[in-house]
Amino acid sequence: MKNGQIVKIMTIFLFLSLNVLGQINEDSIRQVVLTNNMVDSLYIFGEWYESGGTETQLKYLGVIESKAGGFKILTSCRFWGLSKRATSRILVFNKKNEFLGNYYVG
Repeated sequence: MKNGQIVKIMTIFLFLSLNVLGQINEDSIRQVVLTNNMVDSLYIFGEWYESGGTETQLKYLGVIESKAGGFKILTSCRFWGLSKRATSRILVFNKKNEFLGNYYVG
């Protein structure tokens, strides 16, 4: 391998590792919102810049009671990329704050 190739490979690994370190731990931020238990409060994690970034907005809607038990409901909107694309979901948890599933919202 030539020195130029080694430098290119190291540069790629550096950028990949920085990208991984910059990611928000989705489970931990969801647990913050669920633990606070404040209905209809908007929580914003991450930062958005004109040059890009990632931002996650979570809102706790409350508990839905059913014969099967109670389900905690959160809405999640994640903004990402240079054009600020959005991924929206409805998140469902049990009363022990364990993640059960999600529904994508267009």
